[in-house]
Amino acid sequence: KIFPNKTGTKYVCIDNLGKGFLYNPINELVIPMDNESELTNIIWDQEDSNLFVGVNKGNTTIYTFYIIHNSLQGPYVRVMKEYSYIEDLDSDKVNPITTTLDKGCYPFYLSGGYLSYFIKSTKEIKGVILNSHYWLFNWRENGDSDDGHKKYFMQNYQLCRYWNCLKSAKLLNEKDQVDYFEKLGREALKNLNIDIAGESFRLAKNISLVLTVDQLKKENEKKIILGHIAAILGEEDLAQELFTESSQPEKALELRIDLQDWSIALKLAKEYCPGKEPFISRRLAYQYETQGNVQEAMKLYETSMIDNKNEFINKVDDIDVNDIDIHNQNCIAGLSRSSFRLGDTEKGLIKAQ
Repeated sequence: KIFPNKTGTKYVCIDNLGKGFLYNPINELVIPMDNESELTNIIWDQEDSNLFVGVNKGNTTIYTFYIIHNSLQGPYVRVMKEYSYIEDLDSDKVNPITTTLDKGCYPFYLSGGYLSYFIKSTKEIKGVILNSHYWLFNWRENGDSDDGHKKYFMQNYQLCRYWNCLKSAKLLNEKDQVDYFEKLGREALKNLNIDIAGESFRLAKNISLVLTVDQLKKENEKKIILGHIAAILGEEDLAQELFTESSQPEKALELRIDLQDWSIALKLAKEYCPGKEPFISRRLAYQYETQGNVQEAMKLYETSMIDNKNEFINKVDDIDVNDIDIHNQNCIAGLSRSSFRLGDTEKGLIKAQ
């Protein structure tokens, strides 16, 4: 079965097992919906082009779906769930939020989260607010409770209506405000909404992230922006992949150096920045030494030595003779320590002198 939206720019396809897939005919992208229950019908919202519902075989259970076009991992379809508080986001046991209809009801129209259906027995047309949108219709702003503010926040959070999230989070107590603003900022970053992320971190008084996000606004290459976002969100492997695919792959090296991940940094240096290889190799040697892998540390200290200083300086920018002298002294000190630890006292004394 195929269910196009009203403009024909998006289709939901349901296979013979009731599994759904979103199809974009413009770029021929197919995205699985990951629906757990069998679906037989799809109804697109007439106001929000990214919103649609899936209906089960008996027309009694309605599931809400929302399309995210821009995210760190690419476009995907979100199944809206029964999240009431931000703590629920860390649980994988939260069920999809559903709207229930009586038997003999046939849903046929959706607009702004309001579902119209036909009752066969009485020949009537009635409507119901989707449970995924309940708080959007019933939130009382200043007159609501903290619990109401949080539930309104969570429904808007899932629908990517981030300005509404900001509005409700401002009404929470001071402690909860920080947590909700932080969570919103990270979600906005994940979905590439940099303006909302910056405003959220500002309200959370997270100055370091405010400054970091402001720097993103000055960048104009997508892969680099995505790489920085991945790094902020703690997805270092993805960040490295994005940086290496960009016009500035050395940023992947900078990331690993900041993380003191010397083994990966050394591999990246060999490929993208050979001038930093000896210095990173020395850092890795010291790491091996402190971990007790003295034999391997000694090999790295030896290969890290820079013998021809002038030739090296001519090849590498921002390095002078003093930097190389300090580097070589640290290598010799490492060799001396390693020799002593391996029982080669004579070599250790020679290096120490």
